Amino acid sequence: MINSNIRKLTIAGWLRENDYASYDEPMKIQKFIFFYECACNTRGYDYDFSSLKGYKNGPVFSPVWGDYTKERDEFDIAANNQYKINQEKYIIPEIIQKIDFFIKTCNSIELSNLTHTMNIWKCKKDRILAGEREVPLSSVDFNLKDKEMVDKILSAYSEEMIKDSKVIQYGNTIFVLSNNDANSLSPEQMDTLQELANLEDLENPVYISMDPEKKGRLLVD
Repeated sequence: MINSNIRKLTIAGWLRENDYASYDEPMKIQKFIFFYECACNTRGYDYDFSSLKGYKNGPVFSPVWGDYTKERDEFDIAANNQYKINQEKYIIPEIIQKIDFFIKTCNSIELSNLTHTMNIWKCKKDRILAGEREVPLSSVDFNLKDKEMVDKILSAYSEEMIKDSKVIQYGNTIFVLSNNDANSLSPEQMDTLQELANLEDLENPVYISMDPEKKGRLLVD
């Protein structure tokens, strides 16, 4: 039996349809849904923080977590079906695409750490870290600073940039290239990206472009 509500299934269904790699990561699907709901709240759209609980890794919609981890096949089917039926009702394209791009350009550790800075989680931090289970989180605690942070995320990317970008991840390092540069990568350049991914001083996302003056050389922004 699936306990996630129709809205959450529809949002999950969008991710499954458009970014399966993120959908297939338990942490990322939770952060995606959480930040989408935060973005809807911030921009004045309908949102739903019901069943949002505080865990050590950040906010979690507990019905989604239970369905996804214990009834994955049934959850996949339900998410797919509800997305087809309800996408026009619950999906705001200009918001969900930006949240997805943001999720893709962070690793799970970074996403978890970011939610720890938000008042909606931080105000219950002591109870959560003390081991209390399923601490309820409330929209009342989603304060102005939280909204400002989410607004910065939404303002960071244009729709044109998202459409013209390719995200490549090696381990915990995430590279962003233009579609044209990504399609032109040679096997040797792919090896270079893997070597760069082992450097500890890179901050995600790492923007990569082709050097127009020297063929084969990659530029790191």
